[in-house]
Amino acid sequence: MSILQLPASARLPLADRPNTAVIMLAIAVLFGACSSPESATTNSAAVAVADASGAALGSVALPGSCAGDAGVHLNRGLALLHNMTYIEAAGHFASAANVDPECVFAYWGEAMTIVHPLWPDVPSAEGLERGAALLATARAARALTEREEAYVSALEAYFHDAATTTETQRLASLSEGWRLAVESAPADVEAKLFHALSLIALAGGAEDRVGARAAAGQLAEEVLEVVPDHPGALHYLIHAYDHPALAQKALDAARVYGAVAPANSHALHMTSHIFTRVGDWEQSIKFNERAADAALAQGHADAVSFHYLHAADYLVYAALQRLDLGRALSVWEKIENIDGPVADHAATAYAYAAVPARIALEQGNWTAARQLNERYPSVVNWDKYPHLEAITVFSRAMGA
Repeated sequence: MSILQLPASARLPLADRPNTAVIMLAIAVLFGACSSPESATTNSAAVAVADASGAALGSVALPGSCAGDAGVHLNRGLALLHNMTYIEAAGHFASAANVDPECVFAYWGEAMTIVHPLWPDVPSAEGLERGAALLATARAARALTEREEAYVSALEAYFHDAATTTETQRLASLSEGWRLAVESAPADVEAKLFHALSLIALAGGAEDRVGARAAAGQLAEEVLEVVPDHPGALHYLIHAYDHPALAQKALDAARVYGAVAPANSHALHMTSHIFTRVGDWEQSIKFNERAADAALAQGHADAVSFHYLHAADYLVYAALQRLDLGRALSVWEKIENIDGPVADHAATAYAYAAVPARIALEQGNWTAARQLNERYPSVVNWDKYPHLEAITVFSRAMGA
């Protein structure tokens, strides 16, 4: 049972912001660009992709020489990869390989799902071995085309000597691999986006962090000029500009991304990174509610998705900024009442630690803060996440 029995708080009415017209205009511009004669000429390789239920995922451009339905699985896996829906993406890449054992990009794609450049989870030793083995299988499948060679080589740079290198070193090698791929084929939008993603991953250690993010964002913007509904371009542009100095530049992408992938939980949530940066709490609440619902609808039978918990955490934060304590407490109650296992992931542990801490500290309820339950709930393997357990310890100390 939660210890957060907080007093009622004043609630601000939700502002009636005229965003609908802006969003519809942005979508009209987006899909108008997709259907224009010029776009049809420059973007002939892009393919609109939907998930297994028929929900749109955006358009990607990875033409390959895979047989039969392997191409469908391949493009779906790529779109899901760009949406960072890694588990589902891996399944479709594996299906592509099952349909066509000589589909080089299928093995490359599954190996790509092991690498999460912007997430806190680092591949396990088994994952690193699996990635290297998949790339070896890709090379053995048949003679590689020039593009396949560039993609496989770029990813091999990450997995090479992985056991003796740090994640930062592996990501730097990966970034250099994608830089070379772009250098050899400047018009390749997929290579350009993977290079942008790698630059964002390294931006935290750059001397000029804003400049590094802006450089990555520029690559994503170049792709959007060619493929306006590319999920990777929209996604990585939001990540690149997820900074106070750059956030305004990503507002258009945030307003469009949710329409491009309307049933993908992570895509819906990502819009709120920018809405949060600019203080548009109404839109942050709206899209995180949709993201949470989508995560539950598309979750895995064995555990509640961490995408749900991540969206719920952002939802609580936005509600608190509106002084809507009732909504925040309602979300926390739903989290506490989850029946069954939850995904073992850093985002899961973060949500369980951060949500009750936010509610207590944002209200200045020091009694509730010092009574927060450490290592709660027990379904989380807290031994793996001491840095997240620290949120609770810190909050208890503040309360005391």
